[in-house]
Amino acid sequence: MQDLRSSLWEQAKLAVKLKSRFFQDRRVRNVISSFSIRRHMARVHPQDPSLQCKTCGHVSADRYAFQLHQRVHREPDFMCRFCGKAVKSKQTLQAHERSHTGENPYKCDACDYACKSSSVLNRHKQAKHNLQPGPPKK
Repeated sequence: MQDLRSSLWEQAKLAVKLKSRFFQDRRVRNVISSFSIRRHMARVHPQDPSLQCKTCGHVSADRYAFQLHQRVHREPDFMCRFCGKAVKSKQTLQAHERSHTGENPYKCDACDYACKSSSVLNRHKQAKHNLQPGPPKK
């Protein structure tokens, strides 16, 4: 398997190096940059076997992404004080507990709308006011 993987890696590097006719087309070049090819090769055909999850087989592009992925397999660290739901991050816990408290800390600066998360506020701004997302006001 490793020989096949190495062979595919070498072929891909050669294709990028030679800039085959496919990559000479300006439209294709704009969509498929050498960066995206390198990223694809790192994610799909990793040279470093330590970036493949032993639990589920997921392949990460780099050490940071691998560490983030490993969180999927760990037990939740935070528990809701109202209902006991267990979650893996403090931010998720805060957002969940707002469903119990009714707190709406994110306020729209164009109207009276308020909500529980910045992502919902950004969707509101785009849909109702045609505004681009900005830093949330608490």
